Amino acid sequence: MKKICYVMVLSIVSSVFVGAADFSKKSDKEFIALAGSISPSDEPDYMIELRKRLDTKLYPEAKNFKKAIQDAKKEAHSKLSEEQRQKRAIQVCKAMRSKTDTMSGKEIRESGLRIHYGDCDTIPKKPKH
Repeated sequence: MKKICYVMVLSIVSSVFVGAADFSKKSDKEFIALAGSISPSDEPDYMIELRKRLDTKLYPEAKNFKKAIQDAKKEAHSKLSEEQRQKRAIQVCKAMRSKTDTMSGKEIRESGLRIHYGDCDTIPKKPKH
């Protein structure tokens, strides 16, 4: 019984590391197109790659690139209902938390990941403007 549990745990852990998305091989156009369609579990890796790309660009270029990412995300998220957006925000929060739990403070700062200190299940809804 212990061997079965051990094998199951090893397969789950290995699938987590193997399943990590590699965005570094994508062109900027492909990277922007993915902005609104990535899964919540891949969001931390996407944000880390975004930070790396922004750091390598000159300011005006980085500003335009970030704006294109924000526009693509906004467009994709506008197609979701309020419930779906809230559910996605909770899933992203949990993915960010699990990613940052394995990192040191310095690594978190360098990666540019956001940290939500409260309970991920109680993310407040954004007010409509």
